[in-house]
Amino acid sequence: MSNKNTIRKFIPFEYTDLAALREYFEDMSSQGWFVTNIRGLVEFKKSMPCRLRYNVVILPTASQMNNKIDAKSLEYIEMCREAGWIFITNTSNVYVFVAENPNVPDIVTDRHETVEAVRRSGQKRLLLLWALIPVLALNLLTMLSMYRTDFSYRFPLTMLIGYGLIIIFFIALIFAKTLSFMSWSRQAKSALKSGKPIPEYDVSILKRRRLTSFLIVGLVALIIAAWIISCINQRQFMIAGIIGFWIVMVIAIMGLIFWMPSQKMKVWEIILITAGVMIGVMILFIVFLVLFSSLL
Repeated sequence: MSNKNTIRKFIPFEYTDLAALREYFEDMSSQGWFVTNIRGLVEFKKSMPCRLRYNVVILPTASQMNNKIDAKSLEYIEMCREAGWIFITNTSNVYVFVAENPNVPDIVTDRHETVEAVRRSGQKRLLLLWALIPVLALNLLTMLSMYRTDFSYRFPLTMLIGYGLIIIFFIALIFAKTLSFMSWSRQAKSALKSGKPIPEYDVSILKRRRLTSFLIVGLVALIIAAWIISCINQRQFMIAGIIGFWIVMVIAIMGLIFWMPSQKMKVWEIILITAGVMIGVMILFIVFLVLFSSLL
């Protein structure tokens, strides 16, 4: 999405990707595009090509639930301005600053503070995601209960199958995302103890996350399409279920590939985690089939 002086890009990122965002914004500035907004689509305005320094930081006092800039955040912004960093934009508790002086010190210089901010924010986001699973499962159980009553004629059995597959799909994604964050946290903790640099992803991680997001949308669409087709002929719902299972399996593996950069992990770790996710998805699918077999 763009016009002559403004471009907007879809750039999904995690709390562990702040160094990659900084690198990306600096590269765009050198091409003549200045970031102005990161809420939703990332917006860039046309400007003169120049080399600027960016800092993308987590404000511990800011809310993760909204983009409101409260009094404490304003004090932090003013403190950064006095140090040479100008506030540009924010999304939840991720704030973007820019400086023209290449020698100005970073906003956060304490390595332990950096890791702790990422760890706490990442854990809160994951907890919110895991909290969705019981809600989805309760909704599925409610639909199962309705199917066993006189209301069963209002929706086909394949609706339950499609919904169940989507739940398994999201559980696999959340599981992969959790493993990725745990891997980064383990490496960061080890780096702090040994005095090595904190693990940072380069700008290529942003491309992988964007590709993963497009794959997720596409594969969810395939699951829904298989569900709709099976609704036309309910005798084929088992075929649709098997197709859906393999779709979920593929997206689980793709999630591992793109959320866990292989250069940061050992080969045996990648194999072990991939096998674990595949076994987990299979177990969920078997449980899913057992639940629905009682309805046949």
